[in-house]
Amino acid sequence: MRLVHSLNRCWESLIPTVKIFRVTHDYMIFNCLSVSFKLGIIDHLADQGPLNVVELARITKSHEKNLFRVLRVLASEGFISFNDKNQKFSINKTSSLLTSGGIKSEKNLESLFSMLQYPAFMNSWQSLYECVQTGKTGFEIENNMTFFQYIDEKDSDYKKIFDAAMKQKNEMTGIHTQVAKSFNFSNYETICDVGGGIGHLGFEILSQHPSSKICVMEIEQCVKNALDTYKRDSTKLKAIQQDKIKFLVGDMFQPKTIPSSNIYTLMQVIHDWNNQDAIRILSSISSVMRKDKSKLINNNQVINDNNRPKLLIIDQILNDNNFEKESFKKMVISDLIMMTVVGGEERTLLQWKSLFEQSGLTLLSIKKLNRPPFLSILELTV
Repeated sequence: MRLVHSLNRCWESLIPTVKIFRVTHDYMIFNCLSVSFKLGIIDHLADQGPLNVVELARITKSHEKNLFRVLRVLASEGFISFNDKNQKFSINKTSSLLTSGGIKSEKNLESLFSMLQYPAFMNSWQSLYECVQTGKTGFEIENNMTFFQYIDEKDSDYKKIFDAAMKQKNEMTGIHTQVAKSFNFSNYETICDVGGGIGHLGFEILSQHPSSKICVMEIEQCVKNALDTYKRDSTKLKAIQQDKIKFLVGDMFQPKTIPSSNIYTLMQVIHDWNNQDAIRILSSISSVMRKDKSKLINNNQVINDNNRPKLLIIDQILNDNNFEKESFKKMVISDLIMMTVVGGEERTLLQWKSLFEQSGLTLLSIKKLNRPPFLSILELTV
């Protein structure tokens, strides 16, 4: 027993050291993976089969010895495979997730990784110190504009990567289906998805609740992208042509551009914004909801749960100081990305309630979804 106790004490003393070394180690691994990604190593292995370093160096115009050393690290970490007999590298289950040829697969992570290792994203973390010191985002410090200004106005390639990454993430988790099945949208004739991108949630709601009429409100370029995208999808194009779902140009900061609806949805929108802007968005929607409610009263209709205007916010609720839970660890990393890159934040329930109070909204219910990414549906009214 004394020996076991001594071994335990020895291991416990090593754990902090191992953790510190692991952080440095992981940073270097990420950079090795990023380099191989930029060189197209994984795609070459996927397209041509196992290749040795001489062949890979020739194809990628790289320094043979240094390329081998980088790939050897990735093989040792299980990202690719290496056959010691024929000295050839090949893809495996892990690296197959990063092949561009599998981009349509719901389990493929190529676009997500492209987004994370893109220079504009990576450079944001070089200014984390200034971000903490000044309150500005690292992205804004590095690029002299906000993240969304950058992808909307300056870098259309990154905008495409970002949109594809969000699509891959949502398909991987099936979050749109979770939401559409977790709330009875069929009670509402008209549904407006504010900031709804190219309509992934809208189409899923329509699939689960065919009698609903969906409006996806977005900025002009996003609406154009959506309509261009669905020209190649006969099923969704038909739904658009039949007016079951429509795309409307609007500005969530301007109430006059938000259409009257029975229920509004905001899916992972508010976490992109700081408190001041979040209150502006919520106040815009609540003002439209109050007008909708006044119309009902003026028409002598009795306000009840089925006809009162509703807002659904589908987003994270950060549990206070639950440091040991894996879901908490993922949320605080997400919050760090919001802080450093986008300028928003993941919020506790208390913080959410403060936003609602300042925006004239009343919280009716909360439903936590029981699958990753563990979002919650917050139901509100005015």
